[in-house]
Amino acid sequence: EGHVAQSAWAMRDQFARMLVDYLDQGRLQQRFQRLRLAIEPRFLGLVRRHMTEETRKLVFDEISGDLSKLAPKDIQRHLEQHG
Repeated sequence: EGHVAQSAWAMRDQFARMLVDYLDQGRLQQRFQRLRLAIEPRFLGLVRRHMTEETRKLVFDEISGDLSKLAPKDIQRHLEQHG
């Protein structure tokens, strides 16, 4: 059971690194000038841990929550309330 939990954590950590690499590449290719992150709280911590200072400077808002189960209209409404 502990090994499974470690494996799950390692997979989440690896995915966080992949996401941060993707964001870094986007910054380097100037695909965005600023970022709004909407990420489940524990995963947001992993993303923050791996994020470069240069990319972190582009984050203008962090929404700590899982929006993935919401309908697109509800996601848009949620983001507008935070924007």
